[in-house]
Amino acid sequence: MSSVRGQRTPADSSLHEACLYTGMSDLADLIVRLGGRPGLDPPMLAVVSSAVIATLREELGDEDSPRLRLVDIRLAGRNPTRMIPELLRFIDDHPDQPVLVVTEPMWPGRSPAEYATLVQTEALCNVALRKHAATVICAYHVPIVDGVAVHHEIVHDAARTHPVIIETDGERWESLRYADPMALAGSCLHPLPDPPPAAYTLAFDATDLYGLGQSVISRDPHTRLLAERLPDLELAVTEAAAELIAHTGASGRLRIWAEQNVLICELQTRHQLTDALAGRRPSSNTPHGLLVANELCDLVQIDAHPTGTTVRLHITIPRQGLS
Repeated sequence: MSSVRGQRTPADSSLHEACLYTGMSDLADLIVRLGGRPGLDPPMLAVVSSAVIATLREELGDEDSPRLRLVDIRLAGRNPTRMIPELLRFIDDHPDQPVLVVTEPMWPGRSPAEYATLVQTEALCNVALRKHAATVICAYHVPIVDGVAVHHEIVHDAARTHPVIIETDGERWESLRYADPMALAGSCLHPLPDPPPAAYTLAFDATDLYGLGQSVISRDPHTRLLAERLPDLELAVTEAAAELIAHTGASGRLRIWAEQNVLICELQTRHQLTDALAGRRPSSNTPHGLLVANELCDLVQIDAHPTGTTVRLHITIPRQGLS
């Protein structure tokens, strides 16, 4: 790797960097140091763990700073597909100003589906940030075993999705593993694992959109497990299907099944959704389509491929539904 200075050029006004840290205090100190750079004073968004937030508030002594917004990553980023809209909203809130964003997108216990979607999101972040004056630093924990840093799969993927690696001491390096964002994003989820053979199946087209969500709820017994989250499923299914048909002009197939403590609803068409950021651009008007599904579901996976497009909506089944 070669050292980089990180100066922006007119053709590239954004920086997307992966920060490798070994201790929570190192990450908090980095955020404080970045936010306190003389003369810069950028608006900051820190989407990090509750532990890091507590440390920051203790160090900064100001919970209501107008310049620093603190958000719990487990609330805002459990569904990784929701992270890019959160970032773009923050940028839009500060027009004509460079902004600084620090995120902590990975934590122990993320499911394989969440992790694959996170890698896709990190790749697409490079696309979403084009022409924006923003510095986005994504922090990844590197465990220490017997005094040696363990560079596992997560670090490898961070190097593939970030053109620059930054260490907590401020040293920055060009990532030699950085991959083409569109190619990587297209391969992260493809192909998705097959649904179980017994999955409930329903064909749909543009004439079926009104009431499609209600039709699913009334016909598939698994949906009863969602209890009070049934309205979320109904609206998410209808909105996602409407956007798929609007963008692909195709009819589709809906399948639904329960997997451990999650209800999964899959919408599939035979045509490719060509907008790589579909469902990830915040709307200035009333949100619709995949953006609504993103807000309502615990995980949204979008696999857009020349052979077709598959969208999977995941909603966690409440404990009372499992009893």
